[in-house]
Amino acid sequence: MHNRNPLFLLFLIILILFIQTASTARTGTTKEIHIKLSTVTDEKTLSPEEQAVEEQPSPMYRVLITEQRRTPESPPKQRNPELTSEQLVVIAFDARENEINRVYIADPFIIRAETADETGDLISSRLLYRKSVDFSILLPDNPNISLLKFYKPHWTGTEFVIELIGETQLP
Repeated sequence: MHNRNPLFLLFLIILILFIQTASTARTGTTKEIHIKLSTVTDEKTLSPEEQAVEEQPSPMYRVLITEQRRTPESPPKQRNPELTSEQLVVIAFDARENEINRVYIADPFIIRAETADETGDLISSRLLYRKSVDFSILLPDNPNISLLKFYKPHWTGTEFVIELIGETQLP
């Protein structure tokens, strides 16, 4: 017969809670952050056509976090990521600006514009840049993350450097 001692039952409950907490800590949770990046120009003075795209990327963007939520989805593993000029780098920092996490994503601003002749052969190809984008990133659900900085890789001829294009505090 099992012991019905209240202390034994309390011990079992505490043990179960401890095991669940340890299991959650190992697997971790992820935070999905929805972001809007837009050019620093005053969009209210531009026509819809002028707001759509531009020939060159903006040197600086306004960053707005539109939503944050926890998700069981894991951040994608990025083994040996290589920089390209068609990416953005998102770096998460703590309050002292120590790097906590780094994510490489395809540049959501880029639009490939291609034209073809009557036979379908490519005549020209160029990149255009959206002035505003909405996208999501997955980061570890780390309470120490307080700042996100967005960088654009730029090729110098010998190496890539990343240039700051926007930043925001996490609420």
